[in-house]
Amino acid sequence: MKKGRGVFIEAECGAEVFAVSDGNVIYSGDDIKRYGWLIIVESTDGLMYVYGNLKEGKVFKGETVKKGNILGYAGKGEDGRCGVIYEVRNREGDPLKIN
Repeated sequence: MKKGRGVFIEAECGAEVFAVSDGNVIYSGDDIKRYGWLIIVESTDGLMYVYGNLKEGKVFKGETVKKGNILGYAGKGEDGRCGVIYEVRNREGDPLKIN
């Protein structure tokens, strides 16, 4: 997977983070420290939705989610700002530009 082109969405620390699409959770964990808790949902539309900088995840690998389900809670980054890192990737894992 290539380096992301996501956006940082500021939010209150602990704010609920919702799924933007139906899909399957293909990763949920904190192994990549710069992303905090990271959740990747492979959508039924073939895209992958990446949610990083979470302080806690509520879904885990192998689970199915529906649009609007709570995935986790916004965390605080190393710079002290609270929010979520959001990326969209294609089937190959390449980041798509978000305007």
